Amino acid sequence: MKPITDPRDVPQDLNDEEQIEFWETHRVTEDFLSKVEEVPEEARPRRHPRAKLISVRFDESILERLKNVAEIKGVGYQTLLKEFVSERLYEEEKREGIITLNTPARTSSASTSVTVEEVRQLLESSIESGFHEALEALGKTRSTGG
Repeated sequence: MKPITDPRDVPQDLNDEEQIEFWETHRVTEDFLSKVEEVPEEARPRRHPRAKLISVRFDESILERLKNVAEIKGVGYQTLLKEFVSERLYEEEKREGIITLNTPARTSSASTSVTVEEVRQLLESSIESGFHEALEALGKTRSTGG
């Protein structure tokens, strides 16, 4: 492996595959590390500080089904499970009146916040446009005798 002694020797315009290839053939030295500026705490990626590790038991068949759906969706099965729990919890809270139409909905992504009202409006417009398309298609079918 080729030693890298200066951060300026690391190429900046590599795609993911090129980066992997580069780091498989190069290594950083103590010299390199002494020249790198430490990233401030607030600029570092955050872990999920509110996430708490728990243990839940599932039947093997349920776990396999969950993993299959997660694979189809291209996400990890634990991520999918958290999304399912979050969505179902939200529906139950709505049903029980715990949340109102103007309560921001919590999503699995901390950077996304949407209100129930925004979701309702989106659903109504989707249903309405789908309804109009269905009526148009029905009219075309009746007018052509099909």
